[in-house]
Amino acid sequence: MKPLVNTVMFTHRKYKIAKGYILLNSVHDRVNWSKEVWGRLNTPKHSFMLWLAIQDRLKTKARLHSFNILPEAKCQFCKVADETITHLFFDCPYSSDCLQQVKNWVCWSITASQLPGIVRVIGRMKATRFRKMVLSVIMAALVYHLWRVRNESIWLSSLDNPTSIVQKTKAASKIRIQSVWPKKVSAKDLEWYTVL
Repeated sequence: MKPLVNTVMFTHRKYKIAKGYILLNSVHDRVNWSKEVWGRLNTPKHSFMLWLAIQDRLKTKARLHSFNILPEAKCQFCKVADETITHLFFDCPYSSDCLQQVKNWVCWSITASQLPGIVRVIGRMKATRFRKMVLSVIMAALVYHLWRVRNESIWLSSLDNPTSIVQKTKAASKIRIQSVWPKKVSAKDLEWYTVL
């Protein structure tokens, strides 16, 4: 049997890796939330969950109901409205209470109450890079813990109170930030962080 002959023709031009990368990599529009979602200080699984939430890709009850997987779409927390991403983060009174406690904790008086708006505010706020990264870590942890408690409520029939979720968010955020502490943090930012 004859060996297969490669029919690709080679050119005599010099190959450059950068041009090959551009050829293989499709052009994507830059999103305004990438630094906040994929921040260096963020816990990777929290970032992934935040990324899914911002893109409306979490398997909420409303989403599963639309595919005829679930018979009803009521929110697992409040049992009143349909469980959509918008409702879950942070229209629901349960998650809204968690968000308000987090805002009080970091002395943050923003008016945004929807997840995309909050992430956009973090990116646009006039604050140091360190403070923005810390707020991103906290929001990613809050989204992760809300989703986790929501799932535990479904599968284990147990529901933590909002204060418990905020405590988990605080602990996870502080552990992560201290484990990947940046090399340069101003004295003012260090003082701000230590009172959290």
